[in-house]
Amino acid sequence: MARPAELGKVKSRLAATLGAEKTLTVYKHLLQHTISTAEKSGHSIIIWWSELPNDYLIIPHKLQIGELLGDRMHQAFEFEFNLNQSEKVVMIGTDCPDLTTTILEEAFNTLEENNVVLGPSEDGGYYLIGMNGFHPELLQEIEWSTEKVLAQTIEKCKKYKKTFALLPTLNDIDNEEDLRRSSLIKTLVL
Repeated sequence: MARPAELGKVKSRLAATLGAEKTLTVYKHLLQHTISTAEKSGHSIIIWWSELPNDYLIIPHKLQIGELLGDRMHQAFEFEFNLNQSEKVVMIGTDCPDLTTTILEEAFNTLEENNVVLGPSEDGGYYLIGMNGFHPELLQEIEWSTEKVLAQTIEKCKKYKKTFALLPTLNDIDNEEDLRRSSLIKTLVL
């Protein structure tokens, strides 16, 4: 799930303190890291864009549809399971500089024995969600972009009797404090 790398259209909470140009630099790095990591994993990838970009279109892609994040995720999972007939689907965002191919492989392996896998982020959300079947009920009535996302998703798993496992907790970058604590700050010239 990604946004095109366009000035003033990415990471609004980060841009509020860092500025639009520096934020775009950070986002471009995060986007390239995510794509590169996904490609190196050996699994097929599709980028689900919030709107079509001017670049990156050589990679298989689709356009997100839906008002809420949960609606857009629902659409992507539904496409993969029902139309593409995928057996396991792992969805990631573009704001986690510590995402590795090892973590992606662990996510897919975890889905051999669990219905759901979640990669918790330090802010109470998650950087990754994977399913071994289409479970749309897990994406409904979630308070997206809050510290409650992970806890509410776990509660949904329990309510609907879906087995789940957690991956290592990682830092995702939503604001300047997250950026300053991240490994990314050492590699960027801002």
